[in-house]
Amino acid sequence: MNSDLIEMLKKAKLFAFDLDGTTIIDSKPLEGIKDLLNYLLESGKSVCFLTNNSSRTNVMHAERLSKIFNMNITENDMMSSLDSLELFLERKSIKRIYPFLNERVKKYLKEKFIFDDENPDVIAVGFNTDAVYSQLEKVSQLIFEGVPYLLVHPDLRCPTSFGYIPDAGSFGKLFELTTDKKPIWVGGKPNPIMVEGLAKKYNVDENEIVYVGDRLYTDIEMVKNSGIYGVLVLTGETTLEEFKNYKKSTGIKRVAVAQNAKELLKMVKE
Repeated sequence: MNSDLIEMLKKAKLFAFDLDGTTIIDSKPLEGIKDLLNYLLESGKSVCFLTNNSSRTNVMHAERLSKIFNMNITENDMMSSLDSLELFLERKSIKRIYPFLNERVKKYLKEKFIFDDENPDVIAVGFNTDAVYSQLEKVSQLIFEGVPYLLVHPDLRCPTSFGYIPDAGSFGKLFELTTDKKPIWVGGKPNPIMVEGLAKKYNVDENEIVYVGDRLYTDIEMVKNSGIYGVLVLTGETTLEEFKNYKKSTGIKRVAVAQNAKELLKMVKE
């Protein structure tokens, strides 16, 4: 790793971490992550978690991580693609939505938006772990009737201990192939709106943020689209060869590579 990236790791004020495939798989922490988090906090760095996973609210994500890491993690330590969805809807003054989302997320959003099955302004398509076929039919019907849809985040698949399961991006592709209509907006990573939210929330400049993730088309693409630095960990779906090809095609320079959190901890300590 070059000296500029080493210096970046030392000077960063905020370390933000992806969840699935980067820090956890299912309900298990990945190797070295707890030691890395503790070291960063003891060194006076701010730590947060930034995820595209829209199957849980921030409160639920925090509760889950607290149990997995045996640490005190709160809602304030979380940001997710649902935050970007809320911000977009508020900026556009959109209140009436049809949520293609799971039940626990719908309960949360119902406090802020009006759910409309017949005449919504937009459809919100997310990581719906409660999806049934009748919902697929309903969304398709609404799109054919002219209702635009939003993709809460573009992730095609979510890693598990046995492999992968369909994520929001796969549902989006299903509706696109069914209706020949594309989403009018895609939230979550790599949308720069996520970085804007991070910098504002923690009162830091973008070049004082390091984002740690495992995917090229969401995590590292967000780094490329903004002024933050990145670390790609090879614990998810990206291989070193894929990153080398990506780096060659994009010319990106603000990204370091680590096998896992254990190796990243060594890099931070250099």
